[in-house]
Amino acid sequence: MNARFFLSNRATAFAMFTALILGVNSLACGELPSERYQQLKRNAQEILTVRLRNVDVKEDGEDVVTYRISADVQGVERSTTGLREGEVVIFESYHVKPEAIRRGFVGPQSPPQLRAGWTGRVYLSEENTPGTLGPAAYGQSFESLPSASTRFQSAKTPFYSVAAVTNRTNRTVTYESTWNNGSTESITLRPGETWRHWWECSPDCKRCTPQLTVSFRGSDPNDTVRYSLDLYRSQSKSVDQAKQYYFGWNDGYLDLFDPSR
Repeated sequence: MNARFFLSNRATAFAMFTALILGVNSLACGELPSERYQQLKRNAQEILTVRLRNVDVKEDGEDVVTYRISADVQGVERSTTGLREGEVVIFESYHVKPEAIRRGFVGPQSPPQLRAGWTGRVYLSEENTPGTLGPAAYGQSFESLPSASTRFQSAKTPFYSVAAVTNRTNRTVTYESTWNNGSTESITLRPGETWRHWWECSPDCKRCTPQLTVSFRGSDPNDTVRYSLDLYRSQSKSVDQAKQYYFGWNDGYLDLFDPSR
């Protein structure tokens, strides 16, 4: 119950510019503290629930792809530009290509590769792109929500418990995953790759309590680091519906991080 993905999360100059505006050089400093993401979200000019109409490529650079997006506004929590439910919002987003990460490109969490039909909450600002709305908090500017068609599917539709692990280092990472039924798998992730773990649950989902543990070599080659992972329950097995984790560096040692913390 696993699948391998490349997480496709504006041009390189755009990524550097946004980082500099925020006082962070994204090509040198890597991931931001979770408190910084939360601060950026709190300061967002627009907090909206949207459904994407069109996602068009604006620029396909060597490291970063920039998108121009139109979306139907389905809810408004905050809007400094006066957007209302039922209107259309235009904004830009981007994602860093996996091959750029393999070449050593590191930085704040990259936005996901959005597609038409995606439904969720977005945090947007013009701070980094004057006159154009863009992600206010990098990759944490987008929070997926189940679409109306998903919410009202038949009760017979199975649910899934899903987690996704991404390698944000510039090295290949190998780890082991174990479910509570005893099934174990060794997984190798190249830089920029993501592995999706999922467990199919009964329709009522209340009887479904899978437990997933991952283990890997940490600071000491003779010691094994183990974490029990939380899983998101969803009617989709897609990566954007999964609980996200990523491998990164902690004082020079490999560690697993939860970007929501």
